[in-house]
Amino acid sequence: MNGRLWIMASILLLSCTFVSAQSLLAELSLDKSTFEPGDVVDITLELRNIADQSQAIEIHGITFAELDGSAGLIRDVEDTLASDEIKLYHVYTITVPEDYEEGVHTVSVIILSGLGAPIELQQEFHVENTLRPLDVELVSCQLDHCDSKRSVYTLNQDISLDYQSLTPEIKITATMEQPDGSVKKISFPLTTQLDQLGLYTLSLTASKKGYLSVSKTYYLSALKSLPSYKTEDDRALTAYGYGTPASDNTNQPKGLDLKVEQKQRNIFSDLLDKLRGGVVGQAIRTITGYAFINKGK
Repeated sequence: MNGRLWIMASILLLSCTFVSAQSLLAELSLDKSTFEPGDVVDITLELRNIADQSQAIEIHGITFAELDGSAGLIRDVEDTLASDEIKLYHVYTITVPEDYEEGVHTVSVIILSGLGAPIELQQEFHVENTLRPLDVELVSCQLDHCDSKRSVYTLNQDISLDYQSLTPEIKITATMEQPDGSVKKISFPLTTQLDQLGLYTLSLTASKKGYLSVSKTYYLSALKSLPSYKTEDDRALTAYGYGTPASDNTNQPKGLDLKVEQKQRNIFSDLLDKLRGGVVGQAIRTITGYAFINKGK
């Protein structure tokens, strides 16, 4: 009899220790495990305060994609639960987009409370039938010298244009806007001449069933001759349509002011400093093939 009483007392003691150390009951759930584009992933967390007093809680978490190793944070939650109160939290909700990473995704959450130890939970789900990314790049070079890619040419020089991709049988549509503003459709491979001085804009769109379409823009320049430049900034400014190369004005594209005073050049240089890290800077790098040198570094 005394032995039975000791066993019952021990069980009650263990039960009380569990409640005080783990003051919450938590369940992370999902209605299904596999999703496609357009489906809604809604991972919920149910918490129940099993302590005999109210408690403040915090919910933190991350998402992890197994295929590419990418991770992201989920929205933090701070709340207070009364004794024996039950609450449901939507910790991760997303409508699967067409370009969502395929494969296994894991949502991990940690619940913090001042009354008990942290609780860590995980929920996996699988995404399939999304559109894969499509890789495509324009290849521009002097005809018969395509071992070296270029974007700046002399007027009426024979050039070769084509695209490269690791994905076979893709559909390509492309246009070329000439310096005079006229636009014409082009197809690849293409051998042509840049017969107008100035900047050419090539717009390319690639598509294939089962892949996410991609559109890109490239720039080519046609000059009377290829000039020498004092600095890389001079080269970049000239290619984009500002300033003058060295002391020679004869190579400037048609329509540009050939008499740019030093004061104006300083203004352009200051503008370039501000834009070198932005979209314009990226366009200039695409045209010239050079990275900018930060002054004073």
